[in-house]
Amino acid sequence: MNKPLPPETLLVDLQPTRFIKVENLRAWDVDSITVQIAEVRKETVEPKPGHKEEHPVLYFYTKTGTLYPQGFLLAANVNIMAIVSSTGAKTIGEAIGKKIKIEIGQHKNKDVLRINPEPIEEKSE
Repeated sequence: MNKPLPPETLLVDLQPTRFIKVENLRAWDVDSITVQIAEVRKETVEPKPGHKEEHPVLYFYTKTGTLYPQGFLLAANVNIMAIVSSTGAKTIGEAIGKKIKIEIGQHKNKDVLRINPEPIEEKSE
């Protein structure tokens, strides 16, 4: 089948990856996003060819309430501690449903995604 893609298609979506990256936020023209934690899974990743490791991966909900297809790789302990600080959760079960902010940060002069450790203020209605 030969069909043109819609012109508003983001270039980073042409080859989607398993994990959300800095490029996703840049393509959305934002420096940060606030998300609601849906689940945490342990997944096998291959940081170097032939070297497999297991790491937790955070999944979150979209605005429509569906599971976002790309996860947030929790390979850096600083991000796990930021979830604890931001949500007050001590267990995965306590973190589910909580909101966190994912933002562009720096590590060794390279842009990376980080979880902001500040609690998200819930708006009262």
